[in-house]
Amino acid sequence: MFLQGPIPTRKQLFQQPKSATLAVSREDLEAHLKKTYLDTNQELPLEETAGRICSAAPGIKFNNKPPNLQEVAAVIYQARAKSAPGPYGVPYLLHKRCPNVLKWLHKILRSAWNNIKVSKEWMTAEGVYIPKEQNSKEIHQFRPISLLNNEGKIFFSVMATRLTKYLTENGYINTSVQKGSIPGVSGCLEHATMIGRAAAIIDKERPVISTAKGQSNPPSPSFTIFTTESGAKKWCGRSNTASTLRKGLLDSCDDWEISVDLPEWDKHPDVIRRTTLRPNIVIHSTSTQRFIMVELTVPYESRMEQAHT
Repeated sequence: MFLQGPIPTRKQLFQQPKSATLAVSREDLEAHLKKTYLDTNQELPLEETAGRICSAAPGIKFNNKPPNLQEVAAVIYQARAKSAPGPYGVPYLLHKRCPNVLKWLHKILRSAWNNIKVSKEWMTAEGVYIPKEQNSKEIHQFRPISLLNNEGKIFFSVMATRLTKYLTENGYINTSVQKGSIPGVSGCLEHATMIGRAAAIIDKERPVISTAKGQSNPPSPSFTIFTTESGAKKWCGRSNTASTLRKGLLDSCDDWEISVDLPEWDKHPDVIRRTTLRPNIVIHSTSTQRFIMVELTVPYESRMEQAHT
C-alpha cells in the first residue's frame, strides 16, 4: 500500500483529522481581512533609503519577446497535477494531456503580451479557509489560501522566470541574503550550516574516551535533522516495563541535561558557548558526549495575523 501511493498513505497515517464550520459573521470576516491585508500607507511615495547603492547598468538586457511554447510548457510540466484548479476549475492536467489545448493557450498568452493587457480574471483570487484542527470554528483556527486562475499563473510564471534570470545574470541579487525562488540555491542554508558546524566543532573538541585496552576510541560524530509541528508528537519519557517498541535517542543514557538560550540565563555547554552558534535549546549528555540542538520555528501560515501586524 505504501509503495503504491506513499504520499496518500503518509497522510492517512500521520495527518490529524480536521473538521470545520466557520462560525464568523460576514462583517467580522471582512474586518479581519482588512486588518490582515490592508496597507494604509500604500499610496504614500517611498522615500530615499540612506546608504542605498545604485546598481551598474545591466550587461544582459531583459527578454521582452512574447513567451514561446517551450517556456509555457516548462511551467505547466513543472506544476503538480493535483494543484488547486482555481475558480474556473481548469487543472494543469488538461494542458499536460492535450497538446492542442496547450497550443491554444500559448496563442492567448502571446496575445496578452503583445497587447500589454492582463485579464481581470487573472488578477482576481478566490479565498478559501482551510481548518487547522478538528472542530475549528474561530477565524484563527483556519489558514487562508488564495485560488488564482491557472492561465494567469502560467503567464506570470513565465515573467517571473525571465525576471529571475535577468536579476541573477546581472548580479543584482545577493544569494547570501536572498535565497527564496532562486534556482539552485537552498532556502534553509542557515539551519543546515549551523548544525554541520556544530557537529564538526563538537567532534574536534570532545575529550578522547579511553577503552579498557588503553586505545583511543572516540565515538563517531553524527547528526540528524528532523522537523515536527507543534502538538504533532510527544515524548512520553522512559518506561520501566519491557516493551517491543524501538527506543529513541533519549533512552540511550540517564544523564541528559537541558539548557535554554535566554538573555538572563545562558547555561549552554562550554563547547557551544565558545562558538558563534546560538541554538534555542541544547540537550546534552556528559557520559556519551552527545548534543542535541533544537531550533524553534513557527509555520508562517499558523501566525498569519502576527506577520501582518
